[in-house]
Amino acid sequence: PTVKLITLLRDFLLCLQGGRINLDLQLLNHGITIPRIFLLQKNVTFTKEYLSKCIYAVGMGSNDYINNYFMPKLYITSRLFTPDQYATTLIQQYTSQLMSVLHSAFMTLYNYGARKVATFGLGQIGCTPAELGITVINTPCCNATKSSGLCYRNQAPCSNRSTYAFWDAFHPTEIINVITAGRVYNTSSPLDAYPVDICTLAGL
Repeated sequence: PTVKLITLLRDFLLCLQGGRINLDLQLLNHGITIPRIFLLQKNVTFTKEYLSKCIYAVGMGSNDYINNYFMPKLYITSRLFTPDQYATTLIQQYTSQLMSVLHSAFMTLYNYGARKVATFGLGQIGCTPAELGITVINTPCCNATKSSGLCYRNQAPCSNRSTYAFWDAFHPTEIINVITAGRVYNTSSPLDAYPVDICTLAGL
């Protein structure tokens, strides 16, 4: 049963990655998954305890830049606004909307049994790669299509991946993800994680 449970959760998470599935549908899918966990374990107490120990990650904001402001051939926002103006506009337009969405999402997760939720905002933009020693920031590691920004099929990626910031036109490489994960998992800076880091959250 444990192997089946791990497989079920793994398949569920994989189907959400990069699939452009909105938050409401993700929550609905999770709600459908919970009874399946119970059916595998046949134990309500186990299911509740299991879900209460899980760490849920909720992130948003990146696509407003990556799939909009940073695609000048498709969108005019970068010609209408400076980076500061665009950031201010997004904050003004979406603050109340996002707060409502997040509150609803968190209440849904709580009702599903979630007790540990990490919220991720927009990552730092600008000179961050240079600070990390990454030298290639404007070219993806793989040969990406202009239309979708994703890698061409059956093409060899770059050999020195640790020097690249992006895998394709949108997604960061392993080195970026490792550094980001390390900083939010165990940090002493409130700029990386607040009020507690992931390591502390896991131990609660």
